[in-house]
Amino acid sequence: MFSASIKASLGLALLSCVTTTLLSAKTTLTWIDYQINDKTFNDLIAQDFQEYSTLHPGIDFKRSVVPQGEFKSKLIQATATKTIPDLILLDNPDNQALAAQGTVADITDKVKTWPYKYFPGPWSSTLYNGRNYGLPMFSNTLGVWYNQTLLQKAGLDSLPVSWDEFRAAAKKLTGNGIYGLCLSAAPNEVGTFTLLPFLWSAGTDLNQLSSPAALKAFSYIHDLVITDKSVSRSIVNWGPSDLTNAWTAGRAAMMINGSWEIPNIRSAKLNYKWVVGPLPKDLESVSILGGENLALGNGNNVEEAWKFVAWLNEPARAKALIVAAGQITNREDLAEDPVWAQDPVEKIFLAAIRSAKARAYGPKYPQISEIMYTTFQSIVTGSMTPEQAAKNAEKQLQPFLDKAGS
Repeated sequence: MFSASIKASLGLALLSCVTTTLLSAKTTLTWIDYQINDKTFNDLIAQDFQEYSTLHPGIDFKRSVVPQGEFKSKLIQATATKTIPDLILLDNPDNQALAAQGTVADITDKVKTWPYKYFPGPWSSTLYNGRNYGLPMFSNTLGVWYNQTLLQKAGLDSLPVSWDEFRAAAKKLTGNGIYGLCLSAAPNEVGTFTLLPFLWSAGTDLNQLSSPAALKAFSYIHDLVITDKSVSRSIVNWGPSDLTNAWTAGRAAMMINGSWEIPNIRSAKLNYKWVVGPLPKDLESVSILGGENLALGNGNNVEEAWKFVAWLNEPARAKALIVAAGQITNREDLAEDPVWAQDPVEKIFLAAIRSAKARAYGPKYPQISEIMYTTFQSIVTGSMTPEQAAKNAEKQLQPFLDKAGS
């Protein structure tokens, strides 16, 4: 038999072993995003991880950052190998596809008691087949940037509101090496992002491309570029930064571009007056939703990840992250914050996000988008008439729209 002293020593050793095991039994939450070059955001999210780990010693974090072009394929591979990250900051039009393939967790029951309300467009981007698969985090959208000096020289003392006014202004502002308008018809998602608001403004959507409203939208774009020559055909190769370069250099009087360009334009030290306005309207002014959602990976750490998400979304912390990412809030409780509500530029985009529509066309959205930006290019190059473009796109879209979720 052991002596009392030996028993005591064994007890202390056992206690030490148990304590060491408990301290080492940490949960590592894995996070993935594509915010590669955003130092302000990178520093803040690292600080948030550290603060949460200090408050919850049993939790560690491991962040993976991948190029946006590789993001979806990385998640497809992770789903197949059952190595899905616990926290996924994703491009909002990808939310439905990731839900359909089982990558992100259904959090419908969890959000029933969620204390924060979102604008309708951002919230709709998290839904698939009536269930919720994420939370909106950051939003951006489109507006029109005006060189006010050029407008005033042309006798345009007020911003155009309707399509007719906008077209007339673009035509009047064109000449002497300056185009009235620039916008992106790039062969990628940026092109689709620019095209869709024209359809929505006319009161139609992708399932109604044979409608007079859709033909009106396509014809309007055709007339801006082909008939009036108010827009350079080079827009088929222009992304957001190309647009900004042309507009800040004074080569275009008006520009349709996103809220993400605010810091670039403010730092450009322009020698002319400028202002931002909403997209022109046919039936109504409708902008489009860009930005990121935060979803939970469909793995073993959903509960711990959800606790962190709740902490991360507390108002002051959420605001700091949105600002660091250079984005605009999509939450009702933050919408009156002076950062967005009182800034003369930010508030224009904030108003647009309140009614912005999401690209919530189901898991086949990548195929849908390719059809639409190809259609856009066919219109602005003149390779198809608006009627031909509408008919061709409608035929190609049909099998993908049939499988769309909502």
